Amino acid sequence: MGSKAARLVRNILYKRTVTVLALLFVAGAGILLSQQLKDQRDVVEAKAIEDARAHARMLETFREIYTRDVVEVARRKGVVVTHDYRAEPGSIPLPATLSMELGERMGRSGVRTLLYSPYPFPWRKDSGGLRGRFAEDAWAALNRDPSRPFHRIEDVEGRASLRYAVADVMRPSCVNCHNAHAQSPRTGWKAGDVRGVLEVVLPLDGAAAVTRASLRRTVTLLAVFGGVGILGLALVMRRLNHVSAELRERVAARTADLVQANDLLRRQQEELARAKAAAEAASRAKGDFLANMSHEIRTPMNGILGMTQLLLDTELSPRQREYLGLVQQSAESLLRILNDVLDFSKIEAGKLELERFPFDLRDTVASTLQTLSHRASTKGLELTYRVAPEVPDGILGDAGRLRQVLVNLVGNAIKFTERGEVSVTVEPADAAPGGVGGPEASAGNGGDVGDGALLRFAVKDTGIGIAPDQHAAIFEAFTQADTSMARRFGGTGLGLTISAKLVSMMGGRISVKSVAGQGSTFHFTARFGRRAAGEGQRPRLHGARILVVDDNETNRRVLEEMLRSWGLSPTVVESGPAALAEIERRAYAVVLLDAMMPGMDGMALAERIRALRPVKNAMLVMLSSAGVPEDAARLGRAGIARCLTKPVRPSDLLHALADGLGDRGDEPDGAAEAPPRAATPRRVLVVDDGELNREVARHLLEQRGHVPTLVASGQEALEAAQREPYDVILMDVQMPGMDGVETASALRMRGSRVPVVAVTAHAMKGDRERFLAAGMDGYVSKPIRPRDLYEAVEGVGRGEGGAPAPAAPPDDVIDWDAALARAGGSGVTRARLAEVFLREGPMLLAALREALGKGDAESLRRHAHTLKSSLDLFGAAAARAAAEEIERLSGNGSLAETAPLAASLEARMTDVARAIRERAGGAS
Repeated sequence: MGSKAARLVRNILYKRTVTVLALLFVAGAGILLSQQLKDQRDVVEAKAIEDARAHARMLETFREIYTRDVVEVARRKGVVVTHDYRAEPGSIPLPATLSMELGERMGRSGVRTLLYSPYPFPWRKDSGGLRGRFAEDAWAALNRDPSRPFHRIEDVEGRASLRYAVADVMRPSCVNCHNAHAQSPRTGWKAGDVRGVLEVVLPLDGAAAVTRASLRRTVTLLAVFGGVGILGLALVMRRLNHVSAELRERVAARTADLVQANDLLRRQQEELARAKAAAEAASRAKGDFLANMSHEIRTPMNGILGMTQLLLDTELSPRQREYLGLVQQSAESLLRILNDVLDFSKIEAGKLELERFPFDLRDTVASTLQTLSHRASTKGLELTYRVAPEVPDGILGDAGRLRQVLVNLVGNAIKFTERGEVSVTVEPADAAPGGVGGPEASAGNGGDVGDGALLRFAVKDTGIGIAPDQHAAIFEAFTQADTSMARRFGGTGLGLTISAKLVSMMGGRISVKSVAGQGSTFHFTARFGRRAAGEGQRPRLHGARILVVDDNETNRRVLEEMLRSWGLSPTVVESGPAALAEIERRAYAVVLLDAMMPGMDGMALAERIRALRPVKNAMLVMLSSAGVPEDAARLGRAGIARCLTKPVRPSDLLHALADGLGDRGDEPDGAAEAPPRAATPRRVLVVDDGELNREVARHLLEQRGHVPTLVASGQEALEAAQREPYDVILMDVQMPGMDGVETASALRMRGSRVPVVAVTAHAMKGDRERFLAAGMDGYVSKPIRPRDLYEAVEGVGRGEGGAPAPAAPPDDVIDWDAALARAGGSGVTRARLAEVFLREGPMLLAALREALGKGDAESLRRHAHTLKSSLDLFGAAAARAAAEEIERLSGNGSLAETAPLAASLEARMTDVARAIRERAGGAS
């Protein structure tokens, strides 16, 4: 049964194969015949064209000879040359007349010759013009190129014919005759002009008959050879059936080979995917390298800025102060560029993270603008801000990144504004009106993320504006509205790009509305968390009358809203004379004076107010965008109690008013009482590799009356203990080279019985036993608390209990109350420790990065430990946590996981340093 089915299938395949081959043969034969017919037609046409060309040349040659040798001779002998030569005996025909008649006579044999022109002589019987589409096409083509003949195959009187046309060109010998003839249809002929068309009509009937006969012979031959070929193919197919089984086996073998090839291809694709991942990792590594290099350059720049500021605080000549001012400006410009590059690289590498801490929005906006007020003041610009009353004070978010966006936008506004003002407004997003003026471009996601307050910020200026076609481009990286070499304003072109990214990360979007020459308004939204009610207590004020004097309407409105929100009763006026008139009518407890007003400025107004009897006890507070006036004596004579920088921070104004109205409330920086002197001063050897930690111990011990000696290593401690006696040794446990435990053991081996107190951040189970086994007498934990330190030094053994509980998480980057407490309650000591931290911190970071690059886990752990201790002193919880995690991972040998933490630690250390500098700069 199976063999019959197989035979049937083979027969069907055989029949179909032969049929397909036969069809292919017929199709091929048809194509071959068609091509042969075309070739023969081409040959016939080419031969006809050649014959027509020869005929036309012959006629032209005859006409030229006739004109030159007959007509010219005849005219010289007085023979008349005319078209109507039959009517005038003894005359001869014109060349054109002879050509036309010759063409008619030749046409009787099948070949016709025509001569026509759009300029016919009136005596032509056939009117001589262009007749038919071919004549018109020939005339147009020959006028374009007289040297190129024009031809086409058409039916002429029912016969397939070649129509071949050449240009009838005016010859020099014919020009005079044609221009002078009385019946000439045109004058002004020149040699070479096309005066008509000479057409040769050549029938193709004979050639077509020959072609058909040739085709019949070809078809016969193809039929004979085709039959023989198909028969041969049938025989071949029989042979193919015998080898089909062998072919199937070969196909199966090849299929197996293809499967193996597919497996190989799949593996290659997987390798390509891994290579792609490696390339992406290399790209991320490049971003990390850029971030690291930016930090490496930024660290010495911070030192340059710090030392420049210290020099500016000393006594200098005017020229020295000018030069240092230029150095400071250049360093700050370079630092801003480096910060932009660093932030951009972090964003591109996906390593920029936002923090979430409580902060006061109004104070943050005001303090940010204060850092820019000097730039605005030097250009004569008014810098104002307004936070709507319904916007909450206490919110949760990343205050540092909000400041960065505001500094970018307000800094740009000041840079591109020559006169007028720059204003910042903050409102709830659902209540904020749309911007005014011009087309808008935006960047960011505008998403509504999480719960909290969605706020809308607007930075408006009266500057040069931005052309509409630049609105979208300014948010692109390394792009500026003016990219010419002669541009007036510098910058990296990254500020707005980074701002857009940060706003997007804060759940908002940024946009610009601007018209060139009419100023710009940048809007952005951001989402913040809400701080729990009751956090942050304000001083209690009781409806006191406050007089506000300011020529700027925005400033008056802001101050009025702020004062009313505190329960005060403000009155606002716009000038000095108006203030004096108001003071004559009623008494005020506080008068807020704008320092710079037209006509009567703030200082002059204060002096006039002091001369008035009713306000002799009123508190005068001056608000100035140019900083505190230098003439302190005049301030005192005018009765100015406080000078605040505009835009004024609400907290600064609130505390100033609380001073004047008798209620200061809670002050975060209130100085604690200095600790009492120790009953028995002791000589203390302080051993610590961290300079900041040594300074902390020194200040705390000196406040208590003890006498400290500072060394930085275990070897130095051994040498110092051998040189002179000490009552107590404070020993840091983790130090490079010889650590604290090894040093204590070495002291005991040398016979020293001086009490040794371990100073460590590790107070885990088993540490006490390990320290005692090494010969130590107790320990205190880092960060060092004064009470624990004094107990350990003055009564060794009493302070060796467990480490104190960690402090509560701070509300900002730095917990200043905790830092004050750890400095023994002394603001001076805290300031000194901050100075040491700013100097030592960058060096520790550089050492940490170097250890990470070398893969030195022990050095990495040690430097992270020292940084953690230093950060503990300032309550910098976020940065301390990063350092502690690096210490833990490096202790476990997990170096690969520490790289992203190191970048995070650097960013947090930058925030800590910035907070310390801002605190130092704002201290009075």
